[in-house]
Amino acid sequence: MNKRHNIVITVAVSILALLLISSWFVLPYRVQAAPGDNPLIDEMVLLDRVFMDVVSAVAVGNGHRVASALEPMHGTQQRTHEGIHSGKVKIPKNQKRIGEFVKMDEAFHNNLERLAAAARKDNKGDMLSITKTLLDGCVNCHKIFKD
Repeated sequence: MNKRHNIVITVAVSILALLLISSWFVLPYRVQAAPGDNPLIDEMVLLDRVFMDVVSAVAVGNGHRVASALEPMHGTQQRTHEGIHSGKVKIPKNQKRIGEFVKMDEAFHNNLERLAAAARKDNKGDMLSITKTLLDGCVNCHKIFKD
């Protein structure tokens, strides 16, 4: 198989994973928190929208679109961590492992920064690889901490 074929397959798998993750995250309307009530939920809802744009932009190799799509994520980690410390954020499952959640979240946000840097350099290979790493991070975190 050639390199382009591998990239197309990887992007297709990534899009499928994103759709599965986003459909898994959607909460029934009656139990959704109002915007601002839970910084983690706010971050997840925003991340869902951001990732739709990121995956699309990575698929066509458009670094500028990837970087632009990531901009709304700035500050979300800080708000989530403040929510953890204030008690506004409760992890649905394995609350006693909150320290592990924080470490995973820090690694995830570091990867978002790596993706933004790769996008600014228009490094298509790194954008694709980091996007896959981010999606894997979503799946792993949800397996441990989401009902």
